[in-house]
Amino acid sequence: MSKPLARSGHVSIEELEAYRVFAAYIVSEFGEQYIGVLDRIEQELEKARREDPLARARRVLQEASGQAQMCEGNRLKAISSSQ
Repeated sequence: MSKPLARSGHVSIEELEAYRVFAAYIVSEFGEQYIGVLDRIEQELEKARREDPLARARRVLQEASGQAQMCEGNRLKAISSSQ
């Protein structure tokens, strides 16, 4: 079983996202031998997102907002094209 990413304290989703970008940079600059680091950070990020109810709620609202904007945009297109 693998150890938690952070040895002391909580690592926020925002921190994990920043680490993910940094790990992607390391892989792209120094080679595929570092892909395990990126994989691990992505696993921890997925776990954190599943376990953080506030982040889950925000994601749901963001998705709903995007869908609502898309629907609103389609409604406006339909109205303007019918005139």
